[in-house]
Amino acid sequence: MSNIGMSGMGGTMSDEAIIAQLEADMTPEMKHWAEEVPWFYRTMPGRTGNFVGHAIPASFFLGFSVFILLLSLKRARALGQQSFSQVHIPECNPLVLGRLGIGGMIVTVIGITEEMSSAYLAFGNPLQQLAHLTLYFSFFLVCLCAFLETKGRLPPDTHRAALIMAFVSSYLMWHSHGTMKKLMADQIMHILLSYINLSNAAIVAYSMRFTDSTMAFIGGYALLVLQSFWLFTAGLYESCFNLPMHEIATYLAVESLLVFMVIVVVFAMFGPEQSMQDNPSYRGDFAPLRVRDDDPDDHELYDVS
Repeated sequence: MSNIGMSGMGGTMSDEAIIAQLEADMTPEMKHWAEEVPWFYRTMPGRTGNFVGHAIPASFFLGFSVFILLLSLKRARALGQQSFSQVHIPECNPLVLGRLGIGGMIVTVIGITEEMSSAYLAFGNPLQQLAHLTLYFSFFLVCLCAFLETKGRLPPDTHRAALIMAFVSSYLMWHSHGTMKKLMADQIMHILLSYINLSNAAIVAYSMRFTDSTMAFIGGYALLVLQSFWLFTAGLYESCFNLPMHEIATYLAVESLLVFMVIVVVFAMFGPEQSMQDNPSYRGDFAPLRVRDDDPDDHELYDVS
């Protein structure tokens, strides 16, 4: 096993060779767990997780982020002559924060329970997946802070400070988790997941510091959508199929572009009305580009004489 681990950390054996060797060494019990249990609980050779373990946090992230993005779209359409950032950043609606907080705490407790029960059945130790439990607990704290904000027990935006801590913690755990994987594709997948979390922490911190940046506010939740899709991808890799190591980053790039494209298209189609964008007293967050009569530099750009 030590040779397998060393080769997985950058030796000469390919992922295919490691998987073949692991399959040859499998006991009947391991084969039963890998082949005969439902696909979403299956753990393929060389891996340690399953689809369910990844799908629960992915579903939470996706539901949370899509809700915020759709709510932001609805709010942008109803702004009138107000500024989105001045009205809605940070989030101060107690109904929104309360529901998100309570719903998030319920989902994270379900995730903790599922992780502990699965680890106990598979390994006899409910704390076997401590990194996953810590991930759930960090987001439980985010939801708890959101709920306490609605009661006036914490300052506004404390939940996003907790969110930054959750992302930084996730970065540390996923990066360390990835470096210990046997398969190079598995390593790369988890290390890329850690980079998504680090980027998410940075953009949320920027949005907290510069609350007038609507783009940063939206970007933080867009990255959370991307993280959910990548968790679904990792879950399918753990339970269903192999992925070539050299294409892992390409899959993430494609998912990133698709998330960006969908958000842009949805906002372009269903965002603020054109009449609202043309209102000179409107803040201009979504104002169309135009040549300004009072700026000579604009006219020089189009001077062909």
